[in-house]
Amino acid sequence: MISFPALLAVGLAPLQANATSSVALQAGLITALWSYRDRLREMRGDVGRLLPPCVTGGAFGAVLALALGARVFAAIAPALLAIGALLILLQPLITRVIAVRQAQERPTVFFIGAFVLAVYCGYFGAGGGILFLAALALLLPRPFDELNALKVLALPASNGIAAVTFVVLELSHPTGVVVWRSVPMLALGALIGGALGVSLAKRLPARALRIISGALGLAMAAWIVLK
Repeated sequence: MISFPALLAVGLAPLQANATSSVALQAGLITALWSYRDRLREMRGDVGRLLPPCVTGGAFGAVLALALGARVFAAIAPALLAIGALLILLQPLITRVIAVRQAQERPTVFFIGAFVLAVYCGYFGAGGGILFLAALALLLPRPFDELNALKVLALPASNGIAAVTFVVLELSHPTGVVVWRSVPMLALGALIGGALGVSLAKRLPARALRIISGALGLAMAAWIVLK
């Protein structure tokens, strides 16, 4: 949520900010994924079910963003940004609700749900982690720590393949959608954040960080509309 508004603030167009942020933030997502490798290794069945819809949906979302173009993305970016911000602000409520729901395994519903969320993460992505966690809790009867591990996998699987799609298409047919000069510093910040995120999360007030991130997202959504 932070990187997208930050790139908008320095002058990038919404679609450029989205693609550039997706590419740069993979370092942090992969670092977080690495920390869950042992847990995920024990969940090979669930991993095998989750990856296909995430990979295909993420790629489709990225292609959709490029096919519809910058004008369409700029038009709907405020709504997407506001949704992501609200999801962050409502995270404690969502967590309490899904904690008491009894999930039922329905393979077809699971695939469709994961695919739709992956399309969202490939197209935009803000708040995708909370959406995935909520959906997984409704679709899989698993302990919360296992659901969280699957969520950590779902993000680089969907948004990561979207980033790869952005890079491949940009290299084969340059359009400026990925602003390469902004990638290194964002990637470095994501790498450090991914490595230190767990320890920092234990020390920093989560409520304050959630409010700041959510308020920033809502403010940037309003700024895009007024601009």
